[in-house]
Amino acid sequence: MEGDWHEFESKALRKENERKDKEARRQAQKEAALKAEKEKKRGPEGEAAERDPKRIAMGPPSLPVSKAETAR
Repeated sequence: MEGDWHEFESKALRKENERKDKEARRQAQKEAALKAEKEKKRGPEGEAAERDPKRIAMGPPSLPVSKAETAR
């Protein structure tokens, strides 16, 4: 077993690299999921442009137009 130490060493190194790769993939997947959820909460970018403009506030309907203008 004197000359086989490099095989054990390389196997340990390979396992360590695989563990790091797996952890990096898991972290990237978690970040992608968080980003997708954030986008879902925010909604699409063009949604605000598609909304109807707000209506202009008018006086009470019981008042004639001439009285509503003088009441201001």
